[in-house]
Amino acid sequence: MTRKRKGVQFKCIHCNKTEYKDCEEQVQWIVMRYPKKGKYRYRCSACGAFMYPSDLVSPIEPVPEEIFFMFSACENAYECYLEDKYEPVCEDLQIRPQCLFQLSTKLNAILSRLDALDKLLRNQQKQLQDQTDEESDT
Repeated sequence: MTRKRKGVQFKCIHCNKTEYKDCEEQVQWIVMRYPKKGKYRYRCSACGAFMYPSDLVSPIEPVPEEIFFMFSACENAYECYLEDKYEPVCEDLQIRPQCLFQLSTKLNAILSRLDALDKLLRNQQKQLQDQTDEESDT
């Protein structure tokens, strides 16, 4: 006779270990930052990485960004995961040299967008100035 386990099965993002956690099973998960609300903040007993409800992700699909957003304490966990820089210590929320990589990447993206906006505004100003000059000549 098999014993039914109580709770929800959670899976580790780092080592794939599964553990049953004594918490209320959700009928529908809402995309929100649960760790900031003090909910579902589970860390793997083997490696310390964050854990997520295993039924939210198909075993044959990659873990989506929403899972990181919902269950990791670190706001940059997904970006680091994509760059193979996520480590269980990321859940300690202490700035490490690896964290600067994400900050630098985000700043570079912002600077590129600002440069593009600056060029667009300069072109629009030049066009307006050219129109004004043409109108004043006539």
